[in-house]
Amino acid sequence: MLDELSPLKQLPSMLAPHQALVLDGMNHAVDIAYFSYKRLQTTLHGINTEILEQQDALTPAYLDAWASVDAIDRFRALLSHFPKGGILSRVEAHDTFLSSTEDLRVLRNVADHVGVVA
Repeated sequence: MLDELSPLKQLPSMLAPHQALVLDGMNHAVDIAYFSYKRLQTTLHGINTEILEQQDALTPAYLDAWASVDAIDRFRALLSHFPKGGILSRVEAHDTFLSSTEDLRVLRNVADHVGVVA
């Protein structure tokens, strides 16, 4: 999904190790979210009502849907490691992304931590 010239694909060598690790994690989260979403589209496109009666047909769709949710949540968590000053103070999408994915985070946590109150 990310262009090969994206800063997340071409990390500067002057970054502190922690910064490089966080940015690399963000890069992988974007790749996983995109890959699993595209695969989910293909899987769902191929499912018909006869296949829905077979439990094994739904497993790949569930797996890819969950991988997308988890990757988006991982990106969200990594994004929150950046202070709001500097470059992120100029990116209005930062707060919009965090607020628009809050429900996804709650869903992920409830499903991943069954029995724990969100």
